[in-house]
Amino acid sequence: MDDISLLHRRHHKGFQGLSDQSLVWKTCLRQIAFLPENAVEIPFEEGDEIYKGKDAFAFLLEIICGLRSPIVGETEIFGQFKNFTTEALEKQDAMTLQLRGFFQALIQTAKSVRAEYLVGLGSQGYGSLVRKLSKNDKAVTLLGSGQLVEEILPWVAKEKALQVVCRKPIKAARFSEKYSNLKIDALATVQDVYSCVVVAAPLSDEELLQWLKTQSVHKVLDLRGELEKPELFKDYQFIGLKDVFKSIEENKKDLSQRVQTLKGVVQSRAQEYFERSLYRPYGWEDLCV
Repeated sequence: MDDISLLHRRHHKGFQGLSDQSLVWKTCLRQIAFLPENAVEIPFEEGDEIYKGKDAFAFLLEIICGLRSPIVGETEIFGQFKNFTTEALEKQDAMTLQLRGFFQALIQTAKSVRAEYLVGLGSQGYGSLVRKLSKNDKAVTLLGSGQLVEEILPWVAKEKALQVVCRKPIKAARFSEKYSNLKIDALATVQDVYSCVVVAAPLSDEELLQWLKTQSVHKVLDLRGELEKPELFKDYQFIGLKDVFKSIEENKKDLSQRVQTLKGVVQSRAQEYFERSLYRPYGWEDLCV
């Protein structure tokens, strides 16, 4: 497991120098590149972080358990990681036997930690907050097509007209099976959106602003993370994650202690996995069935 290294970046600038076959997991808040064992040059930039072996396992486990999410314990990130691993399995050149076992062990451990310690912790997730913050809006446009949009839809589908706008509408086609009245449009060509837009896609501030200027949007609920240039959005009723946090501020003190306890659990589980891997460095087959 010491051979497994990853590069963590908190913004969405691409990793220059990595091959097209490299595995990169992208979320709204971060992107993580899994570095090839024989990597000579690492595309490291100021602010990036490198994790190896046990530390890489613990870092990823904290993320997929929701301990590094704005809403602690939220479940969306776990679903995103499982989708990523499913897609990664198709990249035969990058998906080594060690990585297969590494990913599978992460998923199994995360399930265990969530079942034991996180039940109910993330119950006030993004879906319920979007419903609350858009309660006076009769229609909502969701910008994105991933796990986060999928988690939000059930919370607002019964009471609002809905539209999903994304780069590749084919990726959102699955939503139509469950929500027959859902409108699906392409980001580049859509001409009409609702006045309330929920941003659940990894766009830069500039990309988002340029798109908003082409639409008649009044309210923006931004779930991407901290704005780099908040002054750009002064013409909109803009509610970012910082504002969303006010809805759960009262719970932060209680959560803080629980999170510290859980991080200790994560470190312990990472150590257990590391010790097992020392005795079974190539024994992953049974984990990947």
